[in-house]
Amino acid sequence: MSGFDIKKTTDTNTQISYVATNILAQKNEDYSPSFNEIYPYVMMGLESFHLEGVDGNATTWQAFGKWYADKILLGTTILPDATKTKIKELVGDEKDPVKKAKIVYDYVQKKSRYVNIAIGIGGWKPMLANDVDRLGYGDCKALTNYTKALLEVVDVPSYNTILYGDSSKTDIDSDFVSMQGNHMMLSIPNGDKYIWLECTSQVDPFGYQGTFTDDRNVLIIKPEGGEIVRTKIYEDKGNTQIAKGVYTIDEKGDFLGSISIASEGARYGSKARVETLLPNEKEAYYKEYWSNIDNLKLVKINLSNDKENIRFTEGIQLSAINYGRITNDKMIFPINPFNRYNGSVNRIRNRKTPFQLQRGYLFANEIEINLPAGFAIEFLPSTFELKGKFGEYKTEIIKTDNNKLIYKRKMLLNNGKYSNKEYDEYRLFIEQINKNDNAKIILTKN
Repeated sequence: MSGFDIKKTTDTNTQISYVATNILAQKNEDYSPSFNEIYPYVMMGLESFHLEGVDGNATTWQAFGKWYADKILLGTTILPDATKTKIKELVGDEKDPVKKAKIVYDYVQKKSRYVNIAIGIGGWKPMLANDVDRLGYGDCKALTNYTKALLEVVDVPSYNTILYGDSSKTDIDSDFVSMQGNHMMLSIPNGDKYIWLECTSQVDPFGYQGTFTDDRNVLIIKPEGGEIVRTKIYEDKGNTQIAKGVYTIDEKGDFLGSISIASEGARYGSKARVETLLPNEKEAYYKEYWSNIDNLKLVKINLSNDKENIRFTEGIQLSAINYGRITNDKMIFPINPFNRYNGSVNRIRNRKTPFQLQRGYLFANEIEINLPAGFAIEFLPSTFELKGKFGEYKTEIIKTDNNKLIYKRKMLLNNGKYSNKEYDEYRLFIEQINKNDNAKIILTKN
């Protein structure tokens, strides 16, 4: 509450009161951390409570977790004998717990679908596993609990895990015991780490955590009690988008090219969704993705989803007329058509709040460029490099012969929290990348 005029006025056994004075409304600023990290807020929790006929206690996370396991989850994992037999048959003689879990997870993904249920104590208590098995649907708690029940059949331990799911990383506050989550997933112990299963998804690879659940404190519910654990952190250099391609410019300035883009880490989640789009939606997506290429025509789209290695690869063939603009005897065109940084950072005068880059990433391109016959290079962009607290950026062009170039581009963005005074420095960093990504080559007709 530092920096705010807030005073406690009452503190008795039954009442606590605060008075806040002259707190001005604040505008949201781009890249700001979550509201709760910047401004005062109130959390409330009960150490002893009674919920729909169930007495509860939440003095420690261990006690809260044990109550949840004993009073809420107990008796919810019973399954029909026929289902138990089926799962045992699917697993067969497999002994490895992780491989057994993969078989079960695949079964759940193919059998069930997500439906939100929040009636009675539905926000706390899952549907019975028996009902999920019969109906084929459930919410996050129900599908997590159902997967846990199936794993129990083949002797694979797992734990219901409560968290706050959001693309903006939000921790469960470990210093304040209370129900803080809005989502549930399953954790499987694997040595001194955990495998995390998103049981609501019918398409996620086994063990993949996207930006909805990554890098945050969560509450694991074990039989002996609750435990705060941090989920998987995708390092900046692990969020990769690696591209290799080629394009040709003919004497009329027309463009013909192909590119292969492999995405991993958090980038996998943002790209894999393209696979589920309808053909016309895919075309619209790529035309928006390459909006810098006028007159774009998609010749062929080939997508490969390697769920075992969690890698999504896009193979795209494309063309465009008049990519190279001809004036008199000169042709000019942007040398980087495939991976230009199209974002912008707004100018904010007198910024008040710090700013945050929640996730970093690494983009790397290598593009072969075939120039038109009958033209000579008049101007070629020089090597450009940036290095600083926000990341690294470098482009270089290698001339292999009179009509062939290799364009290399690498951009690493670092995640982190920065002060309001560093915002303009970051804006300049991005502006320089934007400008260089639009660098052009000039050719002269022989």
